Amino acid sequence: MSVFKAYDIRGLAGSQLDAEFAERLGAAIVTHLGAKQIAVARDIRESGPELHAALLSGITSAGANVLDLGVTSTGVLYRATVDLDVDASIAITASHNPPEYNGFKICRGRLPMAGEELQELKETFDSGEFDVGSGMITELQDFQLEVLDTIVENAGKPSRPMKVAIDCGNAVPGPLVVELMGRMNVDLVPVHCSWDNSFPNHPPDPTRPDNMHDLSAAVVGNGCEFGIGMDGDGDRIGVVDESGNFIHPDRLMTIFARDILSGREGMSEEERTVFYDVKCSLALENSILESGGVPKMVRTGHSFMKRELERNPLSPLAGEMSGHFFIHDKWPGFDCSLYNTARLLEIVGRDPSPSEGGPSFSDRFSSLPDYPSTGEAKIPLPGDREEVMGAVSEAFSDMSCSTVDGIRVRYEGGWFLCRPSNTESILVMRAEGMTDAALRSILADVDARIGHIADLSALHHVPAWRPRAMSASKTDDACPTGFHTVNMAGMGMSALLFEPTTIRETDDWETVISDLEPWGEVPSGEIQSLTYEETPRGPLVRLEADGEWTAEFLPWGSDGSIRARSKHAPSMCDSPCGGFYWDGRDMIIMRKSSDTFKGLDGELSRALRNNDADSSTKILYNAGAQLGMYHSAVQAVRSTPPDQKRWNSRNESIERVLRAQFIWRAPFTKEQPCTLSLLDVRFSDISDSKVRIGRPRLADALRPHESEKPGMRDLASLMHDLSRIYYESKPTLGITDLRLSLIDGWKSTAPGEWGSDAAFYSYKGGIAIWEYEQCLLDVMEATSHQSGAPEPAVTMLKYVKSYQKGMFNNRTFAALSMMSFFFAASTLISNIPPSLMDLPIPAFLAVLGLLSLRTYRNKSPPPEKPFNSSFGFTIE
Repeated sequence: MSVFKAYDIRGLAGSQLDAEFAERLGAAIVTHLGAKQIAVARDIRESGPELHAALLSGITSAGANVLDLGVTSTGVLYRATVDLDVDASIAITASHNPPEYNGFKICRGRLPMAGEELQELKETFDSGEFDVGSGMITELQDFQLEVLDTIVENAGKPSRPMKVAIDCGNAVPGPLVVELMGRMNVDLVPVHCSWDNSFPNHPPDPTRPDNMHDLSAAVVGNGCEFGIGMDGDGDRIGVVDESGNFIHPDRLMTIFARDILSGREGMSEEERTVFYDVKCSLALENSILESGGVPKMVRTGHSFMKRELERNPLSPLAGEMSGHFFIHDKWPGFDCSLYNTARLLEIVGRDPSPSEGGPSFSDRFSSLPDYPSTGEAKIPLPGDREEVMGAVSEAFSDMSCSTVDGIRVRYEGGWFLCRPSNTESILVMRAEGMTDAALRSILADVDARIGHIADLSALHHVPAWRPRAMSASKTDDACPTGFHTVNMAGMGMSALLFEPTTIRETDDWETVISDLEPWGEVPSGEIQSLTYEETPRGPLVRLEADGEWTAEFLPWGSDGSIRARSKHAPSMCDSPCGGFYWDGRDMIIMRKSSDTFKGLDGELSRALRNNDADSSTKILYNAGAQLGMYHSAVQAVRSTPPDQKRWNSRNESIERVLRAQFIWRAPFTKEQPCTLSLLDVRFSDISDSKVRIGRPRLADALRPHESEKPGMRDLASLMHDLSRIYYESKPTLGITDLRLSLIDGWKSTAPGEWGSDAAFYSYKGGIAIWEYEQCLLDVMEATSHQSGAPEPAVTMLKYVKSYQKGMFNNRTFAALSMMSFFFAASTLISNIPPSLMDLPIPAFLAVLGLLSLRTYRNKSPPPEKPFNSSFGFTIE
């Protein structure tokens, strides 16, 4: 696969990018551009010195001179294109990519080479016909200090004392940030500002909330006004507020827009135009309008932003969702994290400090509406890119659309975006609505228009909220080549996860499986193409080798249970055909993509959104029946837990962890027979005729269990998934009837004793305890893996205390019944043989006992009611 990408050159150092490649590239750039003098800088990666020396050799061998800026940020290099007499600039960097990568960012003059121009350079590179000459190298290592002077002079200093935290992710901007803050008289709390080219704490990507945990802790722990994160080469920033909450880049851009647009009333349209990319929120567009600006949407990519500013030299600002900001009022319009940080500090520092009555950092966004959105969904490209996008465009031909980058459809209450990725075989989709109802309406319309073109299930399940309750850090634990270990820890629990370091190119696959042992059927031919995708259940890779394959990664492993479950699974199951393990731990399971499996989740979601009661109940009954058939098939291999404990003992540790939030003690329950269960079953795992053997939950690694879970938990897992889909779809249909259809389907095929009152109904613990556990697992998984807001679990758990109170009150009748029977029996026994005069009292007690028992059972909520609605509550 070519290392010449859409915006830069990037690949694995050593195998794809080596000294020979760099030397050849240097000569090709000089030849292609006819350059006489080129500025060069590099970041701190281990492969940097070798590539740097070879690149300089190639440039000078083609007759051009080099101004060598040494190790510095890309922003400093961009400034060199303004202050120094150069024809081009080259940064040796892979930005936020893992340490084993490197790359080259090339500018002709002040504009980056991208797209077709980069491919034309590749043709020169491939030809091998280069200019010949003898250039000179001039070292300008101190140029970066001159740039710091320029930044302070241009941006200005805060007008009052300020205290901020800045996280550089151990990347190249660190020392420069420390120096800059000193010159600006800012009290800095440095976070990972020392160089370490292994990036041991987190990837230097400040636009991902899970990379900002350390910064958030530093801000809160040190009483900072806010925190700033920087990327690996110093051209992007991200921020958190005084409480450590992540602020999305499009919201941050409103601070720059408001400040720059103030005082521009009456100026020309070009002087008030602000450019932003297609991923940004309506809140940004509205903020620009309210500030007197002219919002204009452009294609995603820093190269396109800079070209727009070149075509509109009077426009003062451009920015992207990726954290690139291009300030162009009194700065030359290139993206520099150092300058953008200084400018932000100067803007905030004009107001009094929060302790003196000034606005807090979060107050600056309080007027911005927080529109509900799906987040960014990656949808597998279902065919030829041009044909698919043509079909999507045709589907929305009657709507108001922007086609500057893919297609962005404007609705009355929001928008929908579909754009093809420039680097992967995927469609990037996102939707935003001004209200929850508007978002649901938009998604329903999108489903109706293009649901037949591509699988849109990921669009409905993209998390938009990431809590920070547990920390994630790399560890030194042993792991196979191509993986790194992550310790998820906090709140008294921890788990060691194994995640692929990087798997974006075909060569990465060979690295990832090099230390793993295969089992079953796995790809054996050369990998022709590879697509990586993040899913709520773990990384997923689609391969094309000797056929089409899907690789499902298991970051938390399963200690052989996946292999065992696949081996014993009945023929009705869609089981993995093989996989890979390491040191007894399952790492990857493989499926042949030609073995098509279409879950019922999409069909059920559509039926609920359309309030189609008949279709919904039919789908649910069929799903329950499929699960019941699986349980009947595996009944022979059920086992009893070696340690006979109540399941509320197992839940006790989870409750203790979460008690401070909203948890009450578990309802009474009873041990149930265990079975070779599915662990985590959802509607996406069930089709019209099959049940898929899927991956375990991350929460099971955080809270290890002592034995197999009972089959009843599988049904509860499916019922809870119905609650998730119901919550997202917001139908007007009653959930009780829907749950009853699922239960009836399951009971029609499951082992008969499993549907008995003693095993099933709430007055014996029954299904409520298992659904309660599903809610706990949702919360635990979200707080540990930052995998999204666990709704409706959070809403349902709010009612646990009320549910407990109702169950407690109800059990009063059970206690009264037992006491009545006891005293009735005692009275009879004490008067043996009883006379007629002795019978009324025991008879009264017996009748009282029967009435109390009947009341107890009648008041016990049946399993078709969610436990949060059993005593008068409904899912919100």
